[in-house]
Amino acid sequence: MILVAGESLVDLIIRPDGSIYPSPGGPFNAARTMSRLGQPTRFLGRFSADPFGARLADRLRQDNVEITSAGPVPEPTALAIVALSGGGGPASGHSAAHAAAQRLLDLLDVDPLRPP
Repeated sequence: MILVAGESLVDLIIRPDGSIYPSPGGPFNAARTMSRLGQPTRFLGRFSADPFGARLADRLRQDNVEITSAGPVPEPTALAIVALSGGGGPASGHSAAHAAAQRLLDLLDVDPLRPP
């Protein structure tokens, strides 16, 4: 069993034409990838009760990743915002994670992972 612990965030990518593309980011992606490669995987991290958090948790379940943390929290999902330049590279970036759900993981979430 592989345990991935960390943040589950959403990258908001602003394309040169002004359209916005939301994409999951962080260690969350590593958990999904390992599970897709056939490895039993657990994810230890917090999810928000907002629509982004629900979407992230659903993605893990679709990829057969076991979610080990308690239910959703009211704090928002962390966002990383990147505006792409006309050439496709990043022109600017911003993170909105100071009061996000990802920061609420504590020892109470780890206890259920101890072997019997």
